[in-house]
Amino acid sequence: MYFNKKNSFLHGIMFHNFHDNKIHPYSQGSLDKFDLKKLINFVGVENIVNPNEFIQLIKNKDFNLKKVCLTFDDGILSQLDIALPILNKYNLKAFFFPHTAIFINKTDNLELFRYFRNSSYKKIDNFYNDFFSSTGKNLDQFFLKYKKVIKIKKKKHSCYSINDIKFRLVRDFMLSKNEYNKIMFSLFKKKMFNYKKVSKNLFIKKSQLKKIYNSGHVIGLHSHTHPTRIEKKNFNEQLLEYNKNISLLSKILNIEKNDIKSAAHPSGSYNSNTKKIFKLKKIQLAFKEIMTKDDKTHKINNSIFEVAREDASNIMANLK
Repeated sequence: MYFNKKNSFLHGIMFHNFHDNKIHPYSQGSLDKFDLKKLINFVGVENIVNPNEFIQLIKNKDFNLKKVCLTFDDGILSQLDIALPILNKYNLKAFFFPHTAIFINKTDNLELFRYFRNSSYKKIDNFYNDFFSSTGKNLDQFFLKYKKVIKIKKKKHSCYSINDIKFRLVRDFMLSKNEYNKIMFSLFKKKMFNYKKVSKNLFIKKSQLKKIYNSGHVIGLHSHTHPTRIEKKNFNEQLLEYNKNISLLSKILNIEKNDIKSAAHPSGSYNSNTKKIFKLKKIQLAFKEIMTKDDKTHKINNSIFEVAREDASNIMANLK
């Protein structure tokens, strides 16, 4: 039985990468079609509501209902190739949250780097060893400084290893964007990784997004460039991110801008400015990436802009 003491409330289930060991290779945390079928059957089709019904439940503040929805982040092509046929088989509809820089030929390095570290290294920790040694920084002191943060993040993101967390801290708090990119492209060269070829099979195209929408799924906001710490941007910078996101999505889908009612925070990052922007844009719900209580309010679904999600890889880990 899926529901237990820790998840008996309204929430989403979050998906990212899928693999078929052909076009789409295995990556850390990815699922195949059999995993997705197993997860759906474990949760129970009767417990999975469609996006519009989920939005209505949020509007009604029915947070205590034992219902879930399915959400897919980042506009990744493997979701279309592997997950969508399974959703069709079960007659399920889901939220899809693509960031929109991918639709104007702007390579999303975040996903490209994720692909690289999973495909070019037999073990993810081998990548981390290469990455950490390439920084030229005193990481021992840095990790000691963030010891408490590492512990908190591990509690909130149980699917992450300690090295997963340390990597994200170095990427997001120690290195500048240029420093991070420089290290990663140097590792590309070391591993003879053809990133230009790989980029072509990473993301969905405009026509494919429209196909997903016309099939009855709901498309929502996920920022334009997918910054890992959008909370560090000021109000106007965040507003620009979401204005571009809304503008491109509405143009691609041939809908009005105010037809977009949902969002997912990129990398789970947001702040009070984000919520003000979503209120301004009449967004009716936004998903975070965790299932833990807010430190201040001690609530799970703290507001309509902080709806909890369980990572699908956490569910699968308990099924294996």
